[in-house]
Amino acid sequence: MLKSWKSSLRLPRSRFPRSRSARPTPKLEPNYLKQCTDDLYAWQAQNRSGEKPFTLHDGPPYANGELHVGHAMNKILKDMIVRVKVQQGRRVTYRPGWDCHGLPIEMKALGSHTTKGLTPVEVRDTARKLASKTVVNQMKGFRALAVMSDWEKKWTTMDREYEIRQLRVFQNMVRRGLIYRKHKPVYWSPSSRTALAEAELQFVEDHVSTAAYIRFPIISDWSSIPELADFKGNLYATIWTTTPWTLPANRAIAIHDQIKYSILQVGDDGYLVASSCVGNMKRFLGDFQVVAHSIPGSNLKGLEYKNKLRGQSAPPQPIITADFVTSSSGTGLVHIAPGHGRDHVLKDA
Repeated sequence: MLKSWKSSLRLPRSRFPRSRSARPTPKLEPNYLKQCTDDLYAWQAQNRSGEKPFTLHDGPPYANGELHVGHAMNKILKDMIVRVKVQQGRRVTYRPGWDCHGLPIEMKALGSHTTKGLTPVEVRDTARKLASKTVVNQMKGFRALAVMSDWEKKWTTMDREYEIRQLRVFQNMVRRGLIYRKHKPVYWSPSSRTALAEAELQFVEDHVSTAAYIRFPIISDWSSIPELADFKGNLYATIWTTTPWTLPANRAIAIHDQIKYSILQVGDDGYLVASSCVGNMKRFLGDFQVVAHSIPGSNLKGLEYKNKLRGQSAPPQPIITADFVTSSSGTGLVHIAPGHGRDHVLKDA
């Protein structure tokens, strides 16, 4: 009965030896790795037609530490792509590379107590030695994972030839007017005395921000705006910010042209806020009367206000529109300080 059931199944046939004595041993691993990586890469480079080339541009790992599961996933996925392309008859070019520049490498190089007080040139030399050692160790790890690549032609961003090519590209960009100097806020590390990339920032998860509602007097004539024509009091643009220390640097107020706005009157004063934020204002303004509502943001563009934090003689400042403005919190009006934010710089430009 057992035999008849077995004969009715189309079981896959494996060429792997079943007996333990015939199975590969750890001593044979180097040979197996060589056959399925270096030898296979060399074979396809010589025998695959150059009419269908495929080049995998390697997003290089950072040469500042040991390999982890993220490295493995990255390289194994790339290895799968390369091997599939070989099976499809393509000639594959895959040269692995390493990113050897940046603050993390310098910080790790300076982590040793023996490197205190180094000159800039000595810091670079120490960082280069660390990166070189890391590249060797990481490459050994990748090869042990049986990643098929042209390991003998690896590249690093600290190769002299690579640096020269990058400088030539930069030279061409300068000649074409693509490189310019302009003011822009950057993330800055006082301890490292250098600018930081956004990926290097670390935020305190339990930080509680101190928010403030600030009013700026509108000094433009708003009588031409239909929804405001009958308002005769003092009109204020009301902003909400969690960075009140940036208010002296205010240069504009941003609204959204698709958001509807309302005027909340308290005595002779009117406060301009997004219509959807009216309910949040009672605890700050007390009793108020909505004297105008559903004012399109596009109608408010171009009004001018005064930032008294810049002095009584400060020039008028504009109300502008920006896509990043929302009414999900605050007032629907955003104070723009170009010296304190990338979005603010773009709007100021």
